[in-house]
Amino acid sequence: MADAVAGARLTNSGDPISGIAASLGYDSESAFSAAFKRIMSYAPRQYSRRQNHISPLRENPDIVGDNRLGSVAV
Repeated sequence: MADAVAGARLTNSGDPISGIAASLGYDSESAFSAAFKRIMSYAPRQYSRRQNHISPLRENPDIVGDNRLGSVAV
């Protein structure tokens, strides 16, 4: 699925959006961005920022103090 590939590359690769768009066959970054937003509900930059800034503590507050996360100030 192209949306899963695009999402993974936005989150993990550091590739520019224009490069991801071209590799997936889009003629322009704006065409890719419009299609991505329609499917994923976020523009590519928003999606990337959101995915890269999600904290495990915000997602699951029950793990506060879990030693796997190291020292956590509460």
